[in-house]
Amino acid sequence: MASSSVFSRALLAMACCACIGLSMAATPAFSATSAAGAQKNLDAQVRAGVAKMENDPFFKELDTMAADHNAPEVSGYINKRVQANEKLLSIALHWLEMRGMHWPDRADYDGNYLILYSDYLHSLGDSLMKSGNKKNADIMLKNSLLALMSAEAVLMADAKRCEDRSVMSVLRGRMMAPRFDSLKDAYGLIPEKAYEDMSRAALQEEEQHGKRPPNIDLCMLGADAMNDMMSQKNMKKEVVKDPSAPGGKKVRMTLPEGYKFQPKTVPDGQWLAWREDIRNYLRTDWPNRYKIYRKAAGAGGFSGQSGSAATSGGKK
Repeated sequence: MASSSVFSRALLAMACCACIGLSMAATPAFSATSAAGAQKNLDAQVRAGVAKMENDPFFKELDTMAADHNAPEVSGYINKRVQANEKLLSIALHWLEMRGMHWPDRADYDGNYLILYSDYLHSLGDSLMKSGNKKNADIMLKNSLLALMSAEAVLMADAKRCEDRSVMSVLRGRMMAPRFDSLKDAYGLIPEKAYEDMSRAALQEEEQHGKRPPNIDLCMLGADAMNDMMSQKNMKKEVVKDPSAPGGKKVRMTLPEGYKFQPKTVPDGQWLAWREDIRNYLRTDWPNRYKIYRKAAGAGGFSGQSGSAATSGGKK
């Protein structure tokens, strides 16, 4: 596949030396010990060959779950299982890589898995940095950025397919901007020519999934879906305890049984034209973003701290 020489196979080789929408906070924060363990496990798995990972019961379990659940639901399940048994981390990483970058079925493809993959790589990089392993932390950070750029290309194109124009704002403001900001330091690790190669690889990642069906789960994030849900007369509302919520309580809303909202999408011909507009927009936006974050990072490497520079804007 077009981008595999830049990203996928190279990542497996490098990672062996060293996860909505999808919430950043939901991704496990690995201890230095667990990161080292994951590094060791992944190294052993790569030496044994990817077939061993793909034949593992956990890998097959994720395949089965993904057939009946969306990416956020699978995300929560992966986080739960990995936190309970960190030896599953290397298998989860490989599954996310395959599901996000090499999934052959366009009818069942979801770019949200690339976000989860990026989140996991970022969390691992943070853990490796805290353990003093800067070399491998930097590798994880750079590949986390590449996965996120690929996700941005895929999901921005998918968002243009939603008739609800607010979906794009949710995607960029809530899902993408905080992640790119937290990966600010990666830009200080990447020379400009290498970043240009990454940009091409990210666009190739989007291109290889071709004329895929609409991403209905993504289209559900907009104002149209929320307004429709809130207008349901038989919606049940109850106040429940939640220590993480202001005042220790939150309102739980339960939709009427059988309720289903079907987002509207634009015709294929219009989407294909807008899809190319998105790709052209990113070809301009990514270099501008590089300059902003490169300056903010000061080419100083991974600090483990969230960035503060704003992602570059755009109306596409």
